[in-house]
Amino acid sequence: MHMPKKMQGGEYFYIALGDAIRRHRQDLNISLDALGKQIGGLTRATISGIEKGRQQIGAYQLYKFALALKITVDDLISEAVKETENPKKTMDQISFKHVKDSSSDNFQNIENL
Repeated sequence: MHMPKKMQGGEYFYIALGDAIRRHRQDLNISLDALGKQIGGLTRATISGIEKGRQQIGAYQLYKFALALKITVDDLISEAVKETENPKKTMDQISFKHVKDSSSDNFQNIENL
C-alpha cells in the first residue's frame, strides 16, 4: 500500500472508515462484488479502494454502505473516529494489514513515516 510520507488527519479517518466497512462486510460474508451491487453499481476496485482508505466517499454513499452492512451511519463514523484518536495506533493496527500485499518499495515508504 502506497502511503504518503505525511498524512493529514482526514486521511487517517478514511483509512479507519474503510477498515470499519471491510470488517462489517467480512462479518456478513459479503463479497466486494456483492456489496458493490447492493450500493448501486460500484465496482470491486472502487469498493477495495474505499476499504483501503484510498478513495473518499460522500454522505449519500456512506448511507448506502450502512444500509447494505446493516448498521447505522453513526456506528461507522464512530468506529472510524475512535480509531483516529491515536493516529500512530491507527497506522500500526490498520495500514500494516495491507503491507503484506505490497512491494518492497512500499515498505520503505511506510518506514519513512
